[in-house]
Amino acid sequence: MPRLALPILLITMLTLACSEEKAPKLLPLSAQTVIVNETLNIALEVDNPDGLALSYTVDAPKLPSFDEVTSISGSPGGGQFRWTPLSSHVGSHELTFTISSSAGKSSQSVLVEVQPAQSAAPIFLRPGFGGTFDLTRDPCVRFDIEVRDDDTLELEIRPGAPMPEGAELVYDELSSKRAHFEWCPSEAQVQRTLRWPISLLADDAQHPPTPHDYLIVLRTATKSNCDGDAPSVTVTAPESGQTIASPGGYLVNIQVADDKGVRDAPILYYTTSDLPDEATATDFDAQLGFEEGSKAGEWIAVVPPLDLPEGKEQVIYWMVSVTDNDDPSGTTCDHTTETPVAKFFAKGVGPNVKANVCDACTASSQCASGICSVERGGRCLAACNDCTKGSCEPTTTVDAASVDACGPVSVVCGGGTSTECTNDGAEPNDAIDDATPLSGNTSGTICPGDVDLFAYAAEVDTTIQVQLSGFTTGAGDLDLGLYDLEGQLLVMSATDGEQEAVGYCVRAGESVVVGVFPYRSDGQSPYSIALTTTPGKCCENDSFEPDNSFDTARPVGSDGSFEGTICPFDVDIVSFEITEPQNLEATVVFDANEIDIDLELYGPDDAFIVGAWNDGDTESLIQALATPGVYKLAIVPYGSGEAEYVGMVELSELGDCANTKDCPLFNVCSGGECVSDSCQEQAQCPSAHVCAKAGPSSNFGYCSASCTSNTQCRDTEACKWFVEGRGCGQAGTGQNGDACSFFENCGAQRTCVAWTGGYCARVGCQSNADCESNTFCSSVAGLNVCVRRCGGAEPPCRLAEGYACTELSVVGGGQDQGCVKP
Repeated sequence: MPRLALPILLITMLTLACSEEKAPKLLPLSAQTVIVNETLNIALEVDNPDGLALSYTVDAPKLPSFDEVTSISGSPGGGQFRWTPLSSHVGSHELTFTISSSAGKSSQSVLVEVQPAQSAAPIFLRPGFGGTFDLTRDPCVRFDIEVRDDDTLELEIRPGAPMPEGAELVYDELSSKRAHFEWCPSEAQVQRTLRWPISLLADDAQHPPTPHDYLIVLRTATKSNCDGDAPSVTVTAPESGQTIASPGGYLVNIQVADDKGVRDAPILYYTTSDLPDEATATDFDAQLGFEEGSKAGEWIAVVPPLDLPEGKEQVIYWMVSVTDNDDPSGTTCDHTTETPVAKFFAKGVGPNVKANVCDACTASSQCASGICSVERGGRCLAACNDCTKGSCEPTTTVDAASVDACGPVSVVCGGGTSTECTNDGAEPNDAIDDATPLSGNTSGTICPGDVDLFAYAAEVDTTIQVQLSGFTTGAGDLDLGLYDLEGQLLVMSATDGEQEAVGYCVRAGESVVVGVFPYRSDGQSPYSIALTTTPGKCCENDSFEPDNSFDTARPVGSDGSFEGTICPFDVDIVSFEITEPQNLEATVVFDANEIDIDLELYGPDDAFIVGAWNDGDTESLIQALATPGVYKLAIVPYGSGEAEYVGMVELSELGDCANTKDCPLFNVCSGGECVSDSCQEQAQCPSAHVCAKAGPSSNFGYCSASCTSNTQCRDTEACKWFVEGRGCGQAGTGQNGDACSFFENCGAQRTCVAWTGGYCARVGCQSNADCESNTFCSSVAGLNVCVRRCGGAEPPCRLAEGYACTELSVVGGGQDQGCVKP
């Protein structure tokens, strides 16, 4: 080795040693404690003698909105971590901080305990905004209530406004934060309205009580021979399949038209879960009420924003339900229109895009002000230093914080009703026992949640006419009802006009109660009552009265026979009992010159089962009864005349089936037996079936079980829209407008229309809402058909068969192009 080699090697080693970077270190951290809605500051101290550039990161458990309420920053000299935890972050969490440099990484962990806020207000976890309840399946409404309050063990859940008569809150024995709502609506309540708002309050005695509004929507049996048309619904926004990126929720805009008016706000159903093609209202997770828009017939709703990462998309399925007010004396003849299930895509906007005042929100971090009030299902409010409307007041946020904000929502965002109301001097007259005597004209005032009752006593048979007027529908639409002393509804007037009127013949020595009540629980208005009395003999009812309620139903004779008299506004109910499954055939015969009589069957639980609502002087129904117990058969007048009737209840052994779904294909259930479904006329089919023509060139048909959705049919069938009515039928593959010979050739709910070569389409539509995508409702040669659209990029019509793309009128208004043969 040369003599200079060793000195050079030593110099090289020394140079490398002097130039080697010293790795920075993150110094140990001590345990931390923070309270919800307060900010935790953690200083990140480092040992960085060479002053290397550093980057800072934190690894934490997956907590909701963690990234939106935390920040981390730093320099070569040290860093800082900030965290303002939400109520959902309560608990102990391990955080790991890491610094990175060109010389390597260094990490330290720390345990942080998030404690409930000292000012945490109660918030409702359940229920949601509302629920739809099918009384034909269950005669009662039930839902659970649960409240969260991080700093209070005991609180009170109570009604925020009077609940419907008969409704009650059942409190949990183990926790004051849970309760259960139960209500079995009476027939009078169902006839009054199908929409019942429930107001709840959660009060921890430390903050203003937290409100929660829940809308009960009832579904019940409706008649098929009613006057008026179903409402039409046109969706303005969103477009089918549209992607919406909005920090303030997702707008749904519709236009509604009806021949006799719509009084109830439409309902928006929505969910992020996959749905079947023929989903019904009860398949959706959530529902909202629409609010009136600025244009006539316009309604607006906002789906609350989803908490999505920036750029991420989530499908939302939705549909709209609208019920009109075609039955001025109740709800049985109101019509409901439901739009087909549609979808749009919600897209995350990221944490830097914030919602404005009055926008919908589900977390305060979504609002530019940082305040999302619980009112109206979540609305952004301004901080007190930025008030332009309202006043600074304590506000409960959806995050369970109690803060000062510029509110309330009803003032800042509109849509509220003033609660300042001075009641009349006749109070209390809210109960039948406290009813004010009525002998002539009178006046009064309805305040929110109020009902005014007046008792009229007849010395001789007297027909009374009661007219309600002088109220302002904008402040509170009022309705008028007439009841007996047991609270049973006799007759009702429930229009959306500025006056209501009822008539009734009161027998000598008897009394009736006149009821005035607001259609909406928050309605208020003065009113006037005009009473006209005309002495004269009333209809002579039968000796079986009272038999107009389930409790007073009279048993049929030992041979199953029954008879009676129907007077104006009368309902008779008979009962019979079975101890084992049996088949029922019920018939009633009457003089149809003055009145039409219908039959309605109710089960041992008082739930509606089936009705016979045909025209003519005879009504009959056949039904398999599987559950032992006492059944009720209601003899219901349609109209206000009078008639005598005779009837028979015949019970027989239950055969092979309880309904047509139990039978093999090409058979129907008749009298408990599976028989051939062939028919040439309606009389050859069992009740609740239609004789649907097999095809355009056929002189025969098939008995099809009546239905409203595919779930009521066999697996290989669909609920088809026949000319004769809706019924279950085999589903083929034919698309809208395709050629066909029989309805089995057509897919989904389409039948085979008797046009040249056959035409697969739904028949009997009342509006575009009844039609599938790429079709519209048009009246062609006197038949309402869902015609296939054409023009533009659509496939050509069946030109070889003489079909052409033709301008057609749309049922409900407007024009569209469809494939028809001129």
